[in-house]
Amino acid sequence: MAADKIPTIIESALSNENARTVVLGDLAPAATTFPHYHNLFSETFTILAGSMTIYTSPDMTEASFEATVLAIGESITVPPGQLHNFLVGDEGASSKVTFEPGNLDFERAMLIIRGTQRDNLYQEHASMTEENAIYMAVMGELLNAGAVGELKAMMDGLYATKGDEIRGKRRELIAKYASDEQMLLEECRIDTH
Repeated sequence: MAADKIPTIIESALSNENARTVVLGDLAPAATTFPHYHNLFSETFTILAGSMTIYTSPDMTEASFEATVLAIGESITVPPGQLHNFLVGDEGASSKVTFEPGNLDFERAMLIIRGTQRDNLYQEHASMTEENAIYMAVMGELLNAGAVGELKAMMDGLYATKGDEIRGKRRELIAKYASDEQMLLEECRIDTH
């Protein structure tokens, strides 16, 4: 499976007193994610190459999604608590995404995505399957991505039946790809560029 996101942290909350986390990402044509919201931070998408459509909902329902097509140089900020998702245009996209305030768990998720891509273990975030459900639950926690509708019901059921497995997978992924030591190494890498 080809990875659709190659995230690079370019500003860490470790270095700016948690003011923001800034990530660069290259996204494949038609890359998307499930409709979700974040309670802990706003998310500002800025398009550097290609195009992307951001869908936002004023009332937390997918039925009322409003589309904003972003071209190169354009931005949109999704406030905390607003349902949203995105769809990348036919040519793919490069984007800068700023999270305010910063969030170290989100940064851990970026390191896990990059590490699982490198190890050919990456699981796309567009939809949940039986094979990727535990991984998706962990990533949803780290990304502070709240689900709605049927996906929320599925996730609630998953936590009820496999909560211990989810917590174990979270510990495993963080230990392998995003430990405190790896977070500090990432911060050093950012500082030297």
